[in-house]
Amino acid sequence: MGRADSHYNRRYRFSGDKIIGMKRSVYSAVCALLFIGASSCSSTFTAYRADMFQGMNFLEQQEYARALASFEKAAAEQPDAGSLAYAATASYKAGDLARAEGYINQADTLERKGFFALRIAGYKTLVLFAKNEKAAGFEALKDYIELYSHLYPLRTISMEQEMLEKGKVELVLLEVLVDDQATKYEDEVGQWKKTLTGFRERAP
Repeated sequence: MGRADSHYNRRYRFSGDKIIGMKRSVYSAVCALLFIGASSCSSTFTAYRADMFQGMNFLEQQEYARALASFEKAAAEQPDAGSLAYAATASYKAGDLARAEGYINQADTLERKGFFALRIAGYKTLVLFAKNEKAAGFEALKDYIELYSHLYPLRTISMEQEMLEKGKVELVLLEVLVDDQATKYEDEVGQWKKTLTGFRERAP
């Protein structure tokens, strides 16, 4: 279905804003969602945070079924946009489009302009193209580009703009772009929340 498997990841790697080839891990164990509500001492939040960390580690190791199980546990403990968006991410990478679509639609109803909105919009686009729903896919891609253009985007946004203009999408490349852009945004917002440094200081 065109997901970014190990063969694909050997072809593309990002360095800053450039694809330079070979594999790149696009998931960081430090994500702002794990600091949102971090002052909570509840056992439920502690379990949620542990499952999200574990799920992200499994994603980084490309163990998608195990990542999905962790994110589904997190979603059961705290069914928020973050756990659902990452459950959709893992489902898509595991090749389960139906489950990915279900989770992304749930996440979309919870958050369209918040912290996870970029990941949600990106994976909504990926699912539509993977299902060969091209008209809806291009509309979703347009929405993704519009959203990302207001979020201190990396220069790689030009690659998605080119896909939109040409009416031709390379799905595996789009997946790597979405992963890199959404993860970079999440990490930088997390850094900003902790240190007041990061993406706002990035050179245009």
